[in-house]
This record gives sequence, C-alpha cells and structure tokens, in this order.
Amino acid sequence: MAKELEEDSTPIPFTKLIDELKEQLGLQLSIFEIMADIDILEQRSLVERNNDPDKKETRYTLQPVIKKYILIDPLGLIDEKSNKPKKSTQTVNIL
Repeated sequence: MAKELEEDSTPIPFTKLIDELKEQLGLQLSIFEIMADIDILEQRSLVERNNDPDKKETRYTLQPVIKKYILIDPLGLIDEKSNKPKKSTQTVNIL
C-alpha cells in the first residue's frame, strides 16, 4: 500500500486493496477478516478511510509519516532486504 501510494497519492479503493492483498501475499482470508484487520489499523491511526460519495466506495490511504516510515523501514520489519541496522564486526579490547 505504501509503495503504491508513493507513486500515486490517490486513496486506494477497497476492492483494489483486497485484490492486491490476495494476489501479492496469497492471502486465504475472508473479506470479513480483512475488514476487521483494516478496522484495527484504522483505530490505531495507521490507515485512514475516505468515503467517496460520487462512486459510493470506500478508499484507504496512509498518513504521510506512516507511509514514510514503511518505505524507509529502518529496522527491516517490512522488507528483509531494506536498511537493517548493521551489527559491527569490530571488537573493542578493554584493559
């Protein structure tokens, strides 16, 4: 979601979000389970819901600080290949 919002800041429609989750992650969850999880993220202010009255659909986006943190991923929690802190290989001798 963060990567897609980085390219285009338009909120993501719920149906597209569900399709991408199933495709990219191979999720075998029901829509009800995904909705419950999204509600939890929304309660924690990690995801924002926008209702589009013209199209009568719900769209989701991330707060800018959350999106930036996910994309930077300083601890490597999102993507193992990202910028994990490196352990020092040097040792210090204390006399």
